[in-house]
Parts: sequence; structure tokens; C-alpha cells
Amino acid sequence: MILLLREITLALILLICRAQVAHAGVCPSNPDTIKPCTCTPTTIACETTDKFELDVVLGLIAKGQDPQGLAFDTFILNASEISSLDRGVFHGLTFNNLKFIDCFRLSCVSSEAFAGLQPNVTSIYASDTHFDWFGRRDCSIFEAIRYLKNLKSLKIVRSKITEIPDNAFTGKLGQLSDLSTIDFSGGQGGVITQVGEKAFNDLPNVQLIDLSRHRISSIKSHGFEITLPIKNSLLINLEHNALKNNSFGNSCLKTNVKTELRLGENINLHCLNEEVFEPFLVNRRNKTEDNIIDLTITPIDCSKCNLWLLENEVNLNLRDKLKNILTSDGIDFWKKTKDDCSVNSVNVL
Repeated sequence: MILLLREITLALILLICRAQVAHAGVCPSNPDTIKPCTCTPTTIACETTDKFELDVVLGLIAKGQDPQGLAFDTFILNASEISSLDRGVFHGLTFNNLKFIDCFRLSCVSSEAFAGLQPNVTSIYASDTHFDWFGRRDCSIFEAIRYLKNLKSLKIVRSKITEIPDNAFTGKLGQLSDLSTIDFSGGQGGVITQVGEKAFNDLPNVQLIDLSRHRISSIKSHGFEITLPIKNSLLINLEHNALKNNSFGNSCLKTNVKTELRLGENINLHCLNEEVFEPFLVNRRNKTEDNIIDLTITPIDCSKCNLWLLENEVNLNLRDKLKNILTSDGIDFWKKTKDDCSVNSVNVL
């Protein structure tokens, strides 16, 4: 019995040790050979404002290593002169986390830039990194992401991406079934103007889609439609954009899970189109599963285009579903009467 316990203990110790070294890459013996990059058993970081050959440096780190020696936890690129990530740039090196910081010129990401990383990458973080592909599909960061089947968190903030393309997150190697966080918030200068068709359709575990502080004026048909059963509730943040009355395509908000939609600070959005928003606000079997829209600092017209809200106030329980809804003159919308709102809107778009 004692011998058996000793064997079990040794086996557990071995498993713990293996887990601890799972991402213990092997670095070159002479660190000067890989400048301006640095290497530790967990992290490779390339941080410089000068030009350098990223492909060459990563190739030197990978050269002659066995598979275990290629496994690191984090890759950090903070390099203002790098303009592209080409096919095979990582030379078999693997990472859990990819971070891109202040890569102001990085616009072209090959669809095969992350080749070999597919089973490993769970997180991508980028800030103040260009990533706009100027219409070249072979340079689109989205084409590369679609291969990362185990990705859980994607945060690309303050980029120069101008659109979320059609089918943006339809996986190439199966569903991106673990992806729960998508954060493209724009800070003070976001430039996204459009959300494409079925951009988020194939994501069964998504919980956050943040596209706040951009210039979004168009959401194409089925833009946020999610047909797969989602396990958790969903938050869609579209605050501080350029949304207008006619910005919403057919079935663009057709989610099949409890959803909070934030539309605050869209100052040109005056009418909630009944064809778009009534299906979103329909009663669920359980009130706790009802969808919610937050309209903070979004002036809603008291006019015919919103009359349907007053007509369905009770049967759709809209007072609980529409938060912070004020009219263009700053009055609580629910204090208006049907007669008050039986006039044509002066804001037609």
C-alpha cells in the first residue's frame, strides 16, 4: 500500500513538472544574435523603433530545436517599422498568447502567418496596431484568425481596421467554438464603418462583441445574427458610433440568446425601425431571458416611426427592455402619448 501511494505521488509530481515546463522554450546561447528581440523560456519579445528582419530573427531562435524547445507562452511585437507578417514567419515556434503593441505600419497579415500555431493560440491582444488590409483579402487579419480554432479572446483596440467583413469568424478548421471575447473598441479614433453579413454567425460561445467608439453607419443583413445555440448571455456594444435610422439590415439583430444591446451616444439614431427591433424585443418564455436595449444619450423622436413602441409598451413589457430612453427634447419617452407621437419624423434617415 505504501509503495502504491509512493508511485502515485511520483506520478503526480511528474505531471506537475511537465505542466510547468510545457511552455519552456529554448533560447539561443548568445542573446546578441537575436537582437532587437529577447528570449526567456516563456516569452519572445521584439521591441524596437528600428527596421529589422523579424523572419530572420525568429528563424534563428527556432533553428535546430526539437518540438519541446519551440514551445513558448507569449510572443510580443512592439515594432513600428514592421509592415507585414508573412507566411511561416514563426518557423514552427508556438505560443499561447500573441501581443502586438504600437505596430503602426503592420497592415498585411498573410492568411498563413499563424501556420503551425492553430492548436496553441488562445489569446490575441493588439493596441495601436494598423491591421487594415486596404482591400487585399490575402492580407486580412481576419483570414489568419479564422484558422485559430482554439482562440478564446480577441482584443484589437485602436486599430485602423475599417470594416468587419462578411463571415469574419467562420472558421477554416472548424468552428471557433471557444471564442468568447471580441473587443474592437476604437478609443478616441476608431474607423470601422461597416459590419458585414453573418460576421459573427458561427460562434457558439461568444459573450462579448465590443465595437464601441467607431464610425459604424451600416450593419448589413444578418450582421449580428447567431443561429447556433449559445451557452451564455451576450453583450453587443455599439456605443458612440454613427448609426442612423436606416443603418440596420434585415435580421441583423437575430440572436438566439439573451442579449444586451448598447446603442448609447448614437446621436443620429432617432427611430427604432419596427421591422428590425420588434423581433429583438419580443417576449421570451422567461422574462429573465428578455433582450435589453440601452439608449443612453441617444435622442429618440416622438414621431410615427416610434409610435409602435407606445402601442406595444404593455404587451412587450418595453419599459423594462428599453433603458434610458429619452426624446429629442430630453423628456422620458414613456411620458409621451400616442397623440404626441402621431406626427412624421423630421429625421428621416
